[in-house]
Formats: sequence, structure tokens, C-alpha cells
Amino acid sequence: MRIHALAAEYHYHPNRLTQSLMTGRSSTIGVLIPSVVTPYSSRMLAGILSIVEEKEYRVLIKETHGRPADTQVAIQMCIEQRVDGLLLDTGHLEAVPRKSIIELRSHQVVPVGLDATTFDADVDHVHTGENDLASQAVDYLLHLGHRSIAFIGRTIAGKFTGRAQYIAKAFQTRLLSPRNFIDVQHEPPYTHLPAENLLARLLAQSSPPTAIIAWEDPIAALLINAAAALGVRVPRDVSILGFGNLSFASLVTPKLTTFEQHPEQVGREAFVLFSKRAREQLGEKASTMEVIAIRPTLIIRESCGPPPK
Repeated sequence: MRIHALAAEYHYHPNRLTQSLMTGRSSTIGVLIPSVVTPYSSRMLAGILSIVEEKEYRVLIKETHGRPADTQVAIQMCIEQRVDGLLLDTGHLEAVPRKSIIELRSHQVVPVGLDATTFDADVDHVHTGENDLASQAVDYLLHLGHRSIAFIGRTIAGKFTGRAQYIAKAFQTRLLSPRNFIDVQHEPPYTHLPAENLLARLLAQSSPPTAIIAWEDPIAALLINAAAALGVRVPRDVSILGFGNLSFASLVTPKLTTFEQHPEQVGREAFVLFSKRAREQLGEKASTMEVIAIRPTLIIRESCGPPPK
């Protein structure tokens, strides 16, 4: 008690640099996200910060801008900064190379994947349950009576990947045709997405889709605006469903039916996984890699309804 009292009297603060030299741990964790201003990323970061502060860790934040090259630069910078762990949400569909994971681990850096990030090696991962997300989305529209459904999202070289892959699987198991899968080939924030042209092209078909699933809320919101410009009524003429439950989802007209993906929980669970691996490095028995899927929640608003008669 006397030592604590003297420390308080003389405003003593531990020297983190000295401690890190003695323990080999920096008490710093790196976080890779596409952009600090992206709503989903900022919410996930808030979840990470809420638990990191409790554990007295410092956070080193790097932006990838959704580009593989920037991801590699960020990984190298985090290694040079001697972070203890690295939480990775790259924001791109290309997998993080195996050699990068090996390099991280060779420097005693614990990697944990976030959200839709993929890896060419086994890595602990926390994400929204994409399979569950796709199944819930398709089943909800089927419940409303839709049988002709389109999907607008991203692919790699024309191949279904990530969320598109799970949506395609949900279509297949429910005997729905994937003929209206539209590859937008655009990155967030989708500033140049030709939403009016895409919607007009879909609805000009002899048997147009009565519902559209968008890759995420920004695309869904652009489609709602495009529908208004084209004189198409949502949901009377076509239903539109998004993913993310971002802040503007309740501000567009009509209000967007979407899925809450709980990014704050994703961030917190990722830090918990990192902490577990860090303890194992100090001598605790190692366990197998873990993948934690956070169950999404359907938020029913106004943009989805029964198909037109």
C-alpha cells in the first residue's frame, strides 16, 4: 500500500517501452480496416476499442482502402511496430497470402480475421454468419411470395465469391434461378455505380425480377433512389433488400429492410480470440483454430413486400 501511495504522490507511470523489452510484449494490437469512415468498419472498430481499453492495450490502426497492395504494406508496418496481434478486415475479396501469415507468426504476431476477409492459411476468424445471412434473406423473400429474385454484388473474374457464393448456394438449394446475378465491379462507396441503368435493364426483361438482394446497404439505397427516378414503386413494383443496417437505412424512402450484422460484437469477439492465442504463446496449451459466426438479425422495414399481382 505504501508503494502505491508513493507512486500516486509522485505521479508515477509505468514505462511501457521498458516493460516491452523485459516481457517481449508491446501491449499493442494492430487493426486493419478498409477505411475509418466506412460505417461498418467504424462500428467494428468501436467494438474493438471498447474491450481493448479495458485490457490496457494500445491500438495501431491501418487503412487498406480495399486494396491488396495496401494490405501488404500495412502488415509490414505492423510487424515493424512490434504489435502483439493483428485483427484483419482487408475489405477486398483476394485472400491474404500464406507467406504473410507465416511472417506474422514468425514475429510472434497473432493474426485474427474479421468479417469477410479470407486467407490462404488457417487463421482464427470472427465474421457474420454469411451462410445464415444468405439463407435468411432468400427465405424471407420466398415467404413474401417472390419467386424471381435478382442479386447485385461483386465477384472475382466472373466467379461467385464471398457473399455472392452463399446467395448462389441458397438459390440452388431452393431451386431458384441465378440468371439475374449482376456483377457491379465497383468498390465502396459505389460513387460511379450506374444504378438506374442496372435497374432499368433488370425490369425491362420479359419476366423481370420482383425482388432484388443488394450486396450491402449502400447499393440498396442507390437502387431505391434509382427506382424513384425511373418511376418504379418500392416495394409495390419491386422489393429491395440490403445488408448491414447502416445508419442511413432508416432514412431512405421507403425505409430499407436489411440485416443487422452486429459489427461491434465481431470486433469484441476477435479481440477475445487474440487474447486467448496470446496466452497460449506464454505457455498455455494450444487449441485448434476457431471460426466464430455471429448470427445476423433481420430488420423489417418498408422496402420489401409481396410481389406485384
